[in-house]
Amino acid sequence: MTDPLGATASILGIVTPALQISRLLLDDLKAIKDAPTNIKTLTGDIESLDMALTSIKSVDDNEWDSLGPAVLQNAKATITSSADACKRFNADVQRWTSRSKDGSLSWIDRSNIGIFKKTRLASMSGEIHTCQTKITSVMGIATFFKTIHQGQITEEIRQSIMTKQGELFAASREGQTEVARLEDQLKALSILSDPEDEEYQETLGQLKEHQRTLEASQKLIEELVKKLQESSKQPIKDGDHSIHVTFGAQNSGMQTGVNHGVINFTAK
Repeated sequence: MTDPLGATASILGIVTPALQISRLLLDDLKAIKDAPTNIKTLTGDIESLDMALTSIKSVDDNEWDSLGPAVLQNAKATITSSADACKRFNADVQRWTSRSKDGSLSWIDRSNIGIFKKTRLASMSGEIHTCQTKITSVMGIATFFKTIHQGQITEEIRQSIMTKQGELFAASREGQTEVARLEDQLKALSILSDPEDEEYQETLGQLKEHQRTLEASQKLIEELVKKLQESSKQPIKDGDHSIHVTFGAQNSGMQTGVNHGVINFTAK
C-alpha cells in the first residue's frame, strides 16, 4: 500500500525522532568520565548508527520506488527498532550513572559491573550494530539502483549485482549465527540464574529484544536480495559497442550479434 505522504516523507517522520534519541544517548555516553570499555564500544556503535540514519534521509521517492514497498516497510521497522533500543539504553545509563554539578556522569559502581551488565552491554552494542549495518545496506542498494536504472545493465554491472548479493548472503549467515548464539545465551542464563532476580529479568528482556531485531533484519536482507535478483534479470547491454547484424543475400543461414545463452539451430 502506497504511503499517502510519499516514501521519503514517511521515512523522515521516523528518522528525525530516531536521530534525536540517538544523539541524546550519545551525549550522555560521552559525558561519562570513567566509562568502562563496554560503554566506549557502545558509544562507537551509536556514532555509526547516527551516520547511517543521517545518510538514509537522502534516499528520494524514486529510489524507494525502485526498492519496493517491502523494503520500505522493513527499513522503517529497522529504524524504529534502533530508536526503541536507544531509549532502553538511555534509561539504563541514567540508572547506572550519577550526574555531577558540571554535567558529567560517573559510573555508580565501576568495580562491580557484573555478568548481567556485561551481557546487556554486549547485547546493546550488537543490537545497535545490527540496525546500523542494515540501514547502511539499504542506503547502498538504493544508490546502486539509482545507477543501474539509468539504462540497461552491462555485464560489469551484472557482476556487481552478484557481488552485492554475496555480501547480503554473508550478512544473513552472520545474523543466523548470532541468533543461534543468543539462544544459547538465553538457555545458559535460565540455568544459572535465579528467575526472581531483577537484573536477570532485565538482561533476559534485552537478549530477547536483540533476538527480535536480528530476526527482523533477516527479513530486510531477504527483500534486498529479491530486488537484486530482479535487477539481474534485465537484458544486458553491450555498453561500449553498437551491434550491427548483416544478413546474406539469400537471407538464410544463422547470424548472431552477441549471445549469452544457448542457441539451437537447424539447417534447412
